[in-house]
Amino acid sequence: MSPITSPNKLCLLLAVVLLISSGCNVGDLSENSSQPTNDGLSGQLTLTGSSTIAPVAEEIAKRFEKLHPDVRINVQTGGSSRGIRDAKKGAADIGMTSRDLKPDESSDLNPTIIAWDGVAFVTHRDNPITEITQDQLRQIYLGKIKNWKTVGGADERIVVSNRAAGRSELDLVCKFLKIEPGDIQADIIDGETQQSLKSVINNRKAITYTSVGAAQDAALRGEPLKLLPLDGIEASSATVQSGKFPLARPLIMAVKKEGLSVDKTNLVNAFLEFSTKPDVADVATGLGFVPDLGDSKNKQQ
Repeated sequence: MSPITSPNKLCLLLAVVLLISSGCNVGDLSENSSQPTNDGLSGQLTLTGSSTIAPVAEEIAKRFEKLHPDVRINVQTGGSSRGIRDAKKGAADIGMTSRDLKPDESSDLNPTIIAWDGVAFVTHRDNPITEITQDQLRQIYLGKIKNWKTVGGADERIVVSNRAAGRSELDLVCKFLKIEPGDIQADIIDGETQQSLKSVINNRKAITYTSVGAAQDAALRGEPLKLLPLDGIEASSATVQSGKFPLARPLIMAVKKEGLSVDKTNLVNAFLEFSTKPDVADVATGLGFVPDLGDSKNKQQ
């Protein structure tokens, strides 16, 4: 009997044929968490809103799509107000907001906190100022302090960068400084988080306020900026996590309470559940944020 037709060879060939006919492959024999699932999830999700949350949502979406090949997720920015408005109107399946929901918003939307961040005041790295106080900031943004020398910096005019209407940072900073948005004396109006960072990176006389996580990440990448300690408290993900930093805020994915189809509700719920798993906490930490694992110490100020 020739080797190819020996009993052992015939058994091996038969086993291979059975595996192929049953649709099995080598990968099926060693499943891991990165392999596609067979749970029947399919369709498209649209997320709009906060540019702070967008990088986190985009990376989580990539991982979710890898597990669910029949799902596509589109992430768009436009500010927290847009995210909330789109979610309420049904223009987006999930609204991204980097602030707490207001009472009139929470009546229509269910929030899921995926992480925590802070709002830092940021200057160019070459600015000699080393810290800032709440009162100094109030005077700067009201246009009463106009020179860096007044607050310990160089004898140069302060270039004030403000955030556009509808941005969560604007609401939080105005509440913290006890001023009205219309009273701010600004030289620059920025929308997206990255725009606010560029205002400082490109102008050593400028000051802005923006995401702690985004600014910290940019500084670690070598961008010429620094986060100013606020009233003696370092602006960092560590102080946000500890609850010491006075301008902490939740990063929220908000979903309409009613009106979604059963299939869309299942898909949305699956994505939200995935977004809060410890398995994807590295996405938030990698971008300078603090993952919310259900035991966060942080509270909105």
